[in-house]
Amino acid sequence: YESEAKLMKAAIVTLHRVYNYGSVLQAYATQKVFEKHGCETSIVDYITEQRTLKRIFFKPPADPSIKGVKRVVYQIAKIGSLALKELTFGSFVQKTMRLTKRYVTADDLAVDPPRADVYVSGSDQVWNSKYNEGIDRGFFLDFVPSGRKKISFASSFGKSALDEWEKEQTRFYLSQYAAISVREDSAVEIVEDLGVQGAVQVIDPTLQLTKSEWQPLASPRLVKEPYLALMLLYNEDNGATGIARPIADERGLKPLALIHISEPTRLRRTPYAVFCLKKKKTAYLTITVINGCIFTAWYFFCFANTKDYLLYTSPRQLDRTGWRMPSYAQQQKSHTLTAL
Repeated sequence: YESEAKLMKAAIVTLHRVYNYGSVLQAYATQKVFEKHGCETSIVDYITEQRTLKRIFFKPPADPSIKGVKRVVYQIAKIGSLALKELTFGSFVQKTMRLTKRYVTADDLAVDPPRADVYVSGSDQVWNSKYNEGIDRGFFLDFVPSGRKKISFASSFGKSALDEWEKEQTRFYLSQYAAISVREDSAVEIVEDLGVQGAVQVIDPTLQLTKSEWQPLASPRLVKEPYLALMLLYNEDNGATGIARPIADERGLKPLALIHISEPTRLRRTPYAVFCLKKKKTAYLTITVINGCIFTAWYFFCFANTKDYLLYTSPRQLDRTGWRMPSYAQQQKSHTLTAL
């Protein structure tokens, strides 16, 4: 099928506008994977209403006690945070991805869909009904013109089982796909339980690119001495610091905490700085099994001569994704594009 794919235009619907390392890197990698298979690619610039700057800005804080003056201060601080993310992650998206015109709603897509030969949903949690505030027709490619091929690539539901209310509609949309690949084993089971056959599990696209394909994004080494990188997600320590510090002390390593991986100012104002602390004699510790963290560990282990790391994950995160590090280490080739 590869000779046929060389003539194809692929329009990819993914979560490229969720400004954290995992989302922008998977979108970049997805684009590159399809290019490697001879496709002319574009990222459909589908924002969704809940991810517009206006909705994000006015979203109330998670802590209900933030009221009055505290709420005012919170909103002012949010302006700076959003501006910085747009400056960093936003500029990365603009510079490295071929974007279509911007779409905000699924209706916008239906009125004037991007032109392509094949339409792709994925990778990442494009089918997560919680994040999408329901079943989002855009991520299920409901807008695709009749007669055009729909496939999924390393898509995820972000959970191990669907709620009853979403099963019938999900079955309807997925039954229209020519091929389905998903990111987790649990997602294969979800699709099969819906009565849709042929789904396969594949590795995240960030792990399908080679060292030479990632190297152009890498910054110079930012920390000169040997170090231990402690990556935490959204300040969720879960005991990781207590494990990391004795390891650092025993091995004479400089502890380096990457506390909030969706905040791009910790090391350098680039969305890829998190995986660029390379070179030898580095210990690595991560507590969450999500694509940003897994890719970082993979980059250290395979590309940066880092042979010593500890994967420490909370049960909640492991249940959320269903990923296993050993299965990633065993799979180094993609077989997902044969459907083209």
